[in-house]
Amino acid sequence: MSSDGGGSQNYNNNSHTADNGYYSADDFLQPLSFIEVQNNHRKRIWLKVISFFVAFVFLFEQLGIADSTGYKRLSGVAEELLPSSGEYDQANRFAPGYLKRSQSKHEDIVRQRMGKEELMVQLRRKPKKAEEETPLKKKRGGGGTGGGIDFTMTEPDDLEDPHLYNDLQYEDSTLTQIDTFDITRHPDIITDIDGWKATAEEQEDEKTKLKYWAGYGDEEENAENRPDESRRIKQVVYFGDESEEKIEKVFTGYLRDPNYNSLDPDDEEYKAKYRTDYEYDGDAISSTKKYYIWNGAEILLEESIFEGDKDNNKIVRRINYDKTNGDVTSRQDFVYEGTGDSRHLVEQRSYDTKNVGAGEDPTEEGIGELVSVTYFVGSKDKEIADYTVNMKDGKVTTTIINLYEGGRRASELEGQEYGYREPKEKVVTYRGEVDASAADADGDGLLDGYESQLTSIAYYDTDERLPGEEVLDYTESYARGKVIQTTIYWYYHWEDSDDDGEIDAGEETEVRAADANYRACMTKSITYWGDDISDDNIKSITYYYIEGRLKGEETADYTIRKNTRGDTVSTMFYYYEGSNRAEDSEALDRMSKNVTYRGEVDPNAVDSDGDGILDGYESQLASITYFDWESREKGKEVSDYTLKFNSRQQIINTTIYLYEADLKRAADAGSEDRMDRSVTYRGEVDVNAGDADGDGILDGYESQLDSITYYDYADRLKGEEVSDYTEKYNSNQEI
Repeated sequence: MSSDGGGSQNYNNNSHTADNGYYSADDFLQPLSFIEVQNNHRKRIWLKVISFFVAFVFLFEQLGIADSTGYKRLSGVAEELLPSSGEYDQANRFAPGYLKRSQSKHEDIVRQRMGKEELMVQLRRKPKKAEEETPLKKKRGGGGTGGGIDFTMTEPDDLEDPHLYNDLQYEDSTLTQIDTFDITRHPDIITDIDGWKATAEEQEDEKTKLKYWAGYGDEEENAENRPDESRRIKQVVYFGDESEEKIEKVFTGYLRDPNYNSLDPDDEEYKAKYRTDYEYDGDAISSTKKYYIWNGAEILLEESIFEGDKDNNKIVRRINYDKTNGDVTSRQDFVYEGTGDSRHLVEQRSYDTKNVGAGEDPTEEGIGELVSVTYFVGSKDKEIADYTVNMKDGKVTTTIINLYEGGRRASELEGQEYGYREPKEKVVTYRGEVDASAADADGDGLLDGYESQLTSIAYYDTDERLPGEEVLDYTESYARGKVIQTTIYWYYHWEDSDDDGEIDAGEETEVRAADANYRACMTKSITYWGDDISDDNIKSITYYYIEGRLKGEETADYTIRKNTRGDTVSTMFYYYEGSNRAEDSEALDRMSKNVTYRGEVDPNAVDSDGDGILDGYESQLASITYFDWESREKGKEVSDYTLKFNSRQQIINTTIYLYEADLKRAADAGSEDRMDRSVTYRGEVDVNAGDADGDGILDGYESQLDSITYYDYADRLKGEEVSDYTEKYNSNQEI
């Protein structure tokens, strides 16, 4: 194919760096934020390469689960206009940021299915004719079966439709670059799969028995017929001599550049948001570093550390950095069992490193607060994520069970020839600790004896999808495992079915999961009361900003909240770093505040004076809540205080939120700390005032104390706190 197709980035130097976060059974090719569907583990068979590509494929994309509020928030303000803390946190469990972290554990295992030798095996495929002794790795454009491999199609589904198109590019006989494109038919994406198949040779991996297609022919002709640049998902750049090629860089997260200049022949319409650099120790990967590179940025986000020689090269740690100051915010440690070819992943341990002790190195194994452990089953390169436990202060707060196609547990898929290729169908979350090996006698997907601990079930569309391509359809949240409290339906961005760039008659701008491509961004989520899915039973609707975003990077813009009569009672807008609305924020920006108005508001109204209040709606301003967000990861912001306004825009009270029994302010609280109490003052106060005696009352503002609300949170999760009682005070501080 073309050696520099539209949107390609060619970097043919000799730096020894590459992707980050993608750990494979033998090496990692892709950043952990991306979902890849890889499974072939061949040894010296050209097909390996195919497997390899696939491994990178699904970056970020499939985790796009967003909630009806977007972020965690505990209001503590007893008024109907403001959602309760429980509503915020419950919904947040299905937000893009939260699910990105949760889903990554599932994705990690998908990535685990590629061996390092797969990087070069594609070059060493043996010829079909026995008399031909030399590899089919000649200079491109030779034509026919005697020429070099021009493109491959890999990762077939049950209908034997490949999901990936890989364009190989060479200099002489040395591989320099592979561009990978999404060619899934589902749903209704028009691609020339049959045409490509007609010009390719059907092959079968002799170990996995999976089919793939290898194409040969004229370079220019194939360049014209390859997939559109809008379907590019990855570019792998190699360095090294023939048959000794290694990955140098991996570019992922391709989006159309809004500043693209069609008149500039050197400008690229689609550009990558992320670059992962590989570093080596001899032939073995020693580390990978993932950078955010959109709009000229160069921000280190993740670093993965590897150990072992080239035949047993595995990720052992992944370090996550704050995008602003470079501090280590969290880390994942990987635990293996077995030796040599039988060494397989059994656990992924996640640590919060925000408050590590003096003299402790947050990049080292075991340092920090253990916040979750994901357990895997399966042999090397066929591991399957079984369940995850989330923890706080050493105690299990939730247990999350993965159910795969047909409602099967990972243990039921283990040992099956293609069990590791089954997509995830449900995610069932329980409060506290459960026996993950408990039976499910009636086959309803719930562990017997733990039904009362059920908190939520997330359902995915899996029709003709591979692992990592699942699309979240809807979620149900439960009250103590018995009653469905809310049901959330997710909607996704329209895909241009005829590739004309226009919304034609019959083409929808929003679709449900069954009609969504796995890379499509979420556009909105609708939360219903209970399980009655009807327009007159809507609780809230959240809209997401998706321009310049990948799936999983959707940014909550605003939420409208309704009462049981269907009236809009409040409209809440979300603001991010720099007090920017979603459209002016970056995908990685954290929430700094939200502004709530009474009733309905035009979301397109302007703020000409930049005071954060929409012009013409000043009299409807109800409250502003501020978050502690610096030195936190996106999605882990903690609400600090709320200002409540009257119709004249006067501050009538200020509410400060205090967490856990030691009454921590947001700056000192962990993202999972629960609210102990909310303290409300009359009028405005200095929110940075001290509390020398630690009684939870700001020094110097005792006379303005209006009320204190106390919450019951024993054996509850954050967001499940229940207000117990409120003390009301007069100006003499008397109850």
